[in-house]
Amino acid sequence: IQTSPSMSDKDEEICRATEDRNKPPSRATTLVLSAATFAAAVARLSLGPLLPMIAVALNFSKSDQALLLSAYSTGYTLSQIGGGLLADRYGALCVLITSCGFSAGILLLLAFSLTSVYAWNWSFWALGVAAGPLYPVCQVAVAGHAQSLATIDAAAYLGATVASLAPVIGDYAAFYLISAILLISVMVASRYTTNTMPNHAHKRENSGYG
Repeated sequence: IQTSPSMSDKDEEICRATEDRNKPPSRATTLVLSAATFAAAVARLSLGPLLPMIAVALNFSKSDQALLLSAYSTGYTLSQIGGGLLADRYGALCVLITSCGFSAGILLLLAFSLTSVYAWNWSFWALGVAAGPLYPVCQVAVAGHAQSLATIDAAAYLGATVASLAPVIGDYAAFYLISAILLISVMVASRYTTNTMPNHAHKRENSGYG
């Protein structure tokens, strides 16, 4: 963007920010975000297919199972708006790493140490809270570019397909361990996209208009 000599420093900064947002995201950014949505979908949508196995292993009643199924969506709903605010304020990369880190930690707890229905309910609620910001993060990071969003969405549907095959593994703990490893891998990979993933953390400043 060419700026005129009369432009103020603030106007030039706005022009540069607009130009940055209009650039298509890098392949690395799209790949990392696709991997994140894939891993999150695997972790989220595997509960339904795995629930009969989990209920038998941990002696969950029918009502326990119903509450468990609703726990994730409740947490996810609560964190959607907050996740968007965080992505705007602190940038996509920071929120992505935090979301994947917390999700991986919760999945490791589910795989190895939690046995009560209360602990599972709270864990899936927390998993929903941790995963809620992921969609706003993708919107911020790719700045609404359709091709990247389509790729990310396709990765989520692929995750749903893999999740439906979870019982084939035969061990819910092993499946959640694999999901946690996937999310940790995304965290590590995202550290290398610092220079390619636009953070787009918005600053609230007085523009001088109105």
